[in-house]
Amino acid sequence: MEYLTLYHYSNINIKGRLSPSYFGANCYTCNSTRISTIKRVYFYLYTDKIEPCFYGAKYRYTVKINAARLYDLCADTLSLAELLKGNDIFAELKKRGYIGAIGNNGISCACLFYDIKINSQETLTK
Repeated sequence: MEYLTLYHYSNINIKGRLSPSYFGANCYTCNSTRISTIKRVYFYLYTDKIEPCFYGAKYRYTVKINAARLYDLCADTLSLAELLKGNDIFAELKKRGYIGAIGNNGISCACLFYDIKINSQETLTK
């Protein structure tokens, strides 16, 4: 089983679990609510390639996830992007049993549809 380490950035001191329940509540995700009705929490695959809006984040959270439980949107082995043009691909992935997806919006990222336990928290700024 291959595990993948994912990184989430925030200015909020979060304890225990990261949750998609806050999806759409901030300026980073409010536009994404038009893409899908599925709530999700976003992560980066690498610490050196993040969007500029997170350069000043106070905290970086690390989670570990079974890579097989995430659908790779770049590889799209099931041709879902073509099949579901204009439809909610995240809803379809969740229905098929995936817990999230890996993709690339210019930066390698992932999203999860469910709460996940935080493995570690790092304070980035004081």
